[in-house]
Amino acid sequence: MKKINILYIIWSLRLGGAERVVTELAKHSNREIFIPMICCLNDKGIFSKEVEKKGIQVIPLYKKPKFDPIIVLKIIKIIRKYNIQVVNTHLWTANFWGRIAAFLAGVNVIVATEHTTDENRPWYYHIADQLLAHLTIRIIAVSTSVKDFHQQRSKITSNKFVVINNGIDTKAFDITIDTDEKRREFGLHSDDFVIGLFGRFVPAKAHEILLEALKKVIVKHPRVKVLFAGSGPTENKIKELTHELNLDNKVIFAGFRKDTPELYKIIDLFILCSTREGFPITLLEAITSGVPAIVTDVGGNADIIRNNENGILIEPNNSSLLANKINDMIEHPVHAQRMVCEALKDVQSKFTSSVMTAKTENLIKRLCLAYQTKARKIKLLLIIDHLDSGGAQRQIIELAKRLPRCNYHIVVCNLDGTRTTLQPEIEEVDIPVFSIDQHGFFDLKALLNLYSFIRANQFDIVHTYLFTADTYGRIAAILSSTPVIITSLRSVDTWKTRLHKTVDRILSPFTDKIIDNSKVITRYLIRDEHISRSKITTIYNGIDLQNLTISRSKSEIRSRLGISQDAILVGIFARNDPVKDHKTFFRAAKIVYDSHQNCNFIAMGDGMIQEPMRNLVDILHISNCVFLKDHTSMYLDYINCTDIVVLSSLVEGCSNSILEAMAFGKPVVATEVGGNPELIIDRKTGLLVPPQNPEKLAEAIIYLINDTKKRISFGKAGKERVIKYFTMDKMIKNTMDLYERVLSEKLNMNIWKSIS
Repeated sequence: MKKINILYIIWSLRLGGAERVVTELAKHSNREIFIPMICCLNDKGIFSKEVEKKGIQVIPLYKKPKFDPIIVLKIIKIIRKYNIQVVNTHLWTANFWGRIAAFLAGVNVIVATEHTTDENRPWYYHIADQLLAHLTIRIIAVSTSVKDFHQQRSKITSNKFVVINNGIDTKAFDITIDTDEKRREFGLHSDDFVIGLFGRFVPAKAHEILLEALKKVIVKHPRVKVLFAGSGPTENKIKELTHELNLDNKVIFAGFRKDTPELYKIIDLFILCSTREGFPITLLEAITSGVPAIVTDVGGNADIIRNNENGILIEPNNSSLLANKINDMIEHPVHAQRMVCEALKDVQSKFTSSVMTAKTENLIKRLCLAYQTKARKIKLLLIIDHLDSGGAQRQIIELAKRLPRCNYHIVVCNLDGTRTTLQPEIEEVDIPVFSIDQHGFFDLKALLNLYSFIRANQFDIVHTYLFTADTYGRIAAILSSTPVIITSLRSVDTWKTRLHKTVDRILSPFTDKIIDNSKVITRYLIRDEHISRSKITTIYNGIDLQNLTISRSKSEIRSRLGISQDAILVGIFARNDPVKDHKTFFRAAKIVYDSHQNCNFIAMGDGMIQEPMRNLVDILHISNCVFLKDHTSMYLDYINCTDIVVLSSLVEGCSNSILEAMAFGKPVVATEVGGNPELIIDRKTGLLVPPQNPEKLAEAIIYLINDTKKRISFGKAGKERVIKYFTMDKMIKNTMDLYERVLSEKLNMNIWKSIS
């Protein structure tokens, strides 16, 4: 089996966070698959010794200052000499020259890594990044904030990015030293409370904020000292400020150090008062060394620290707040120790070198797979019970329409040829729909037809939706030896009998992944169906924000309904199904209307105009304020027209109705069931109430009717939450990444034989 030659390109392996990341990636590389090499555009740097001890080659190129196009030729020469198949560049200079050289050398898998946000970066840097993104198969961002920054500033599509957090070698900090002796080296006493800030002296690190805070802290705690470790352009300026503030006997400048793991052992508190960060290695090092931390809420800091749980987050450029938090840490050592214990658990599980390297190498393996299968598209079969309206149907349609046709050949299979309402929407984008009519409890003929179809077409992936499709589709895929079998479960299926659950349990070992759309379904599958946690992946539903368009204005819809423009309109948008519990909604409407005559209600969904529903409204004597509407293509116009959206369900997964309402900036009142609490943040984006409780539901609706400001603020916060977490692009990308990852794992041996 041939190994993959991967070249990491960086300016140098001098002291720094990105430099440490490259060092750890190379050191922890899986040498059974990869042969890592490092190219330094300048000199080797201090970390090169660690890498070379592992037998990894480090090649310095000693680039000339500023514009030096000859460096491209030098990199190309290395790529061709060592038959490099993958290039991974780090930091802007290497990202610029390295990607150009890799492209010109014919490298197919080019990955750039972004480590930081820099508000002062010149505009032409972003233009260059935007252009070079077309040469790059993926861009790794070390934190979500770094991804968002570069995506917005350089106008790069989100599909290019993947977030892989930095990691450290925790063993390097598992050391024992004589702390008293080490403290004496810096003139520190055993009873001094020592604060450490380790890192380069640059404006973004804001060392001056810590000095200003120290001036306030020593009034109350005179035994506090500060230890700065590092060097850089602002070092002299900070020394001058130290003198001006009369802190010379309180501050120690240790300069550049090679013994950083030992320094962490002599400090009592770690501070990062930066104005910007990528994903700080020093913070991980401090936590690993057992040091509690106070950090500013910038960049990737919040990806590591949960405020008051495993550390302290504060706003930047606030020395008074920093001083207060330092005093709290000094005065509450037990709480500080409890927080650092929590932080240590997080680092050991999420932020180690091994985790970072594994994620990076898995990404690279998937990218190699994508290149290897470029000439042959991945053949995907999506199977569903029927193609009438529904959440699962909408998801399968969006997936089929949006997966890139250059990489996927997609076919949809419908197991009920009489229910085809949405089929034209799939066929109009040239995706074939294959129908198999399944009848009765168990239809052997339908199963054999499906098996023959899958076997004849040799699909790479079979992905099923809803129970009948899950059962027939998985059995047929197993019998036809389909490489990857995936099923999606969208709600807590309380209707399932013991037989249904047994079928799921029998088929789960043969299923590569089960996709759910909320954590509550994950818990249900593990608890009630005894499905292995490793089989389950959560991918939340996504909303297509660009297609959330309205054809009728709010005033026009209200005119159609015959209500005034200033009347309150409360809506529920769900099919007529017992699990949606419209009875509770209408009983709550009765309570609300009795005290608020200017309030109207609308219920829209399939089957809403049926006789039993009308009878219930009549019995409650609210027919004069309630509008019953069947589902229509204009339903978004009606959501936009409402003031408050309600969902009174008994069971939910990841509700599209809630997401659509939030996307329109509407406050949502929903029952605290299923995945609803994962979508709605109670009293921030909406209100959660107990199920089957019309009094509590009415109370929540009245609360929002009476507080216009809350309605507006909840709606705004909900819209922001959808944009951040629940977009269609995010759902499609997560599904596509899962497809490629699982397929890569199943075809691993064949892939590496074909890559050279």
